[in-house]
Amino acid sequence: MNKHFRDSLYYLTRAGEHATLGVRETLEPYLTALRTRLGREPTPEPDRLEGVRTGFGRLEQTAERRVRSVGRALERRVR
Repeated sequence: MNKHFRDSLYYLTRAGEHATLGVRETLEPYLTALRTRLGREPTPEPDRLEGVRTGFGRLEQTAERRVRSVGRALERRVR
């Protein structure tokens, strides 16, 4: 009997979580419109591609700096 109560509690909890997600998804456009009208719209998070591009740009700059410093060191050795 106790197993049935645990199972029912599990499924009831899952149903509640899914209902919450459904309500949030349904209300999201309205909340976004309300935030925009109130001037409280949060800044959008950068998407994954922008993050990769930014990271690649930093990596490129770091590599360029290292190559230049190695080039300078080689010039000093040659002289």
